[in-house]
Amino acid sequence: MLLIKEIVTINISQLKTEPFLYKILSFRAMMKLTDKINWLTANYQYMKGRFNMTQLVTYLDDIKEGAQFQSESYLMSEERIIEFAKQFDPQPFHTDPVAAKDTIFKRLVASGWHTLAVNMKMLVETLPLTPGAMMGAGADVKWVRPVYPGESIYSIFTMKEIKRSKTKPQQGICLMEAKIYNQDDELVTEIMHRAFGYFKSKA
Repeated sequence: MLLIKEIVTINISQLKTEPFLYKILSFRAMMKLTDKINWLTANYQYMKGRFNMTQLVTYLDDIKEGAQFQSESYLMSEERIIEFAKQFDPQPFHTDPVAAKDTIFKRLVASGWHTLAVNMKMLVETLPLTPGAMMGAGADVKWVRPVYPGESIYSIFTMKEIKRSKTKPQQGICLMEAKIYNQDDELVTEIMHRAFGYFKSKA
């Protein structure tokens, strides 16, 4: 009910004198509410199908240091590499197979930012997190080797550390390591994610 109250809060006294405004605001409020319910329902069904619902991580207490998760593979096709790079990293060794031959790589390679974006997709789809359970607080990245067209990559996520805040004991920071490998199990990228979250209790 709190969600509904937040969405449909309106000035009742104003609506009594402006019935047309009431209809508009009511319609918009209901549309927002419908969108929110649809999103929550879809997310719930997705999580229910992929994980045992009792295993979902809502608080930092719900996951232990050392917990590990492996994602499914993602194909880095030439089409995907070029499409991403043209929008977000338009360097010739990412966008043009011919021009790439005259660069340090001697061939087309995926943008490192593309690899990170795919890793984020994998993290969301792999970790059994309830919406908003953790919020990003930064990351350290090491690009170890190039990713070439036609390679498939996957990530292994490991919870390395969970720290409780000394000043706000119900809050904390966790370190989640992500290692991205290609189809030959060669390491291509290392990431140390920092995320903010809450504990169930203050102690």
